[in-house]
Amino acid sequence: MFVHEPPIELKYSPLSVSYENGDRFYEVEPGVLCPSITSVLSVNSKESIAKWRKRVGDEEANKVSLKARFRGNEVHDLCERFVKNEDQLITGQQPTSIEMFNVLKPSLEKYLTKVYHVEVPLYSVSLGIAGRVDLIGEWMGIPAIIDFKTSAKPKRESWISNYYMQCAGYSVMYEEMTGVKIEHGLVLISVAGDMPKMQAFPAPVKDWIEPLKDTIRRYNDENQGC
Repeated sequence: MFVHEPPIELKYSPLSVSYENGDRFYEVEPGVLCPSITSVLSVNSKESIAKWRKRVGDEEANKVSLKARFRGNEVHDLCERFVKNEDQLITGQQPTSIEMFNVLKPSLEKYLTKVYHVEVPLYSVSLGIAGRVDLIGEWMGIPAIIDFKTSAKPKRESWISNYYMQCAGYSVMYEEMTGVKIEHGLVLISVAGDMPKMQAFPAPVKDWIEPLKDTIRRYNDENQGC
């Protein structure tokens, strides 16, 4: 059983969500919409995704994307239920998703020493972004922003800058809303395959705040920001 003990009670209201041109927006204040951090970070991968779609064709790209999104949602849901001390099994759960969750489970049991918050909405007026953080807690006794990812293949660290920036963004949002500073990010990736495995990538949040701000500026240049 995980101990749930946040350093401060996070007072928030569920943020209403809307979509425009494929981007997700959260209403952080009446009439004030902020883009989700994942929508903002997508500007960094638009070109590579467009090239991939052109290479494999739209039909195959849509099939692969749908499968990845469905798998990711199921694994995230299993992780959420697990750290909330709830039953993880759901009727209709895909065996692959359960296998991918099971490779994360031992590390969560061993190293997640305290849970602060699970799947809560956060936002930053100063950055003009919002989102839902997977998990904030203590990993080996150290407070961290923890993000769950799934992948069909192992990732190189040079490929996951967006993941680090996402952790940095949640850290800024959390500090702005609570006054509590979280200096560490941790990306846990469950990799599919005949023998699913886990990759763990820790990163100091401070190293990724400026790259995140640069990305936000690029997004706002192309779109209407918060």
